[in-house]
Amino acid sequence: MRWYYKLDSQKIGPVTEEEIETLVQNGTITSSTPVWNDLAGKWMTYGESKGEAAPAPGPGGAPSGAGGLCGGAGCGKTFH
Repeated sequence: MRWYYKLDSQKIGPVTEEEIETLVQNGTITSSTPVWNDLAGKWMTYGESKGEAAPAPGPGGAPSGAGGLCGGAGCGKTFH
């Protein structure tokens, strides 16, 4: 499954499920980090993707779609 996540408003991905787990373990992704995957087909927090209760919406509303540039080191990929 392909995953994307947002870090400092930058959309990063695709990454594998194994990479997501590593990012969670090292603290890069937390339960409040916005993520998107093929199964859900929408942006949600990582906690929501794992069945945790959703946090109250913050300023600016819900995240937008998965368009943008990959934020990985030199990946050069785009996703839509």
